[in-house]
Amino acid sequence: MNVVPGKTTFTIDCRHTDAAVLRDFTQQLENDMRAICDEMDIGIDIDLWMDEEPVPMNKDLVATLTELCESEKLNYRVMHSGAGHDAQIFAPRVPTCMIFIPSINGISHNPAERTNITDLAEGVKNVGTHALSTCLAEIRSHKWDI
Repeated sequence: MNVVPGKTTFTIDCRHTDAAVLRDFTQQLENDMRAICDEMDIGIDIDLWMDEEPVPMNKDLVATLTELCESEKLNYRVMHSGAGHDAQIFAPRVPTCMIFIPSINGISHNPAERTNITDLAEGVKNVGTHALSTCLAEIRSHKWDI
């Protein structure tokens, strides 16, 4: 038996690294949705409940983590998240980047989310190595008055 609902609620998550492209896309999407609903005599309510500017990650930190992944022969992908993680808050104030550890079967933000312990260990090792090398570089560049 098929059921045609009287009301449907859904979300659309639009992300892009360029604020102007994102704004133009979402405006066009809204225009198209309204036109389709008008044509089909369907009511539509659009509630823009989140509209955050994209925040770039620090290129030097990304490059360093990329080099570490290559030196450890880890599979990696440099990508733009667009997600509203804590990094979005920190990045305008301090150099920031993120690593994502793959979830089994790509399932994340869900009770079924699982991650291989080996992948977690490699991620922690990568971040720890980066933090240590950054600290050592700072120590070596400091002029000590002894």
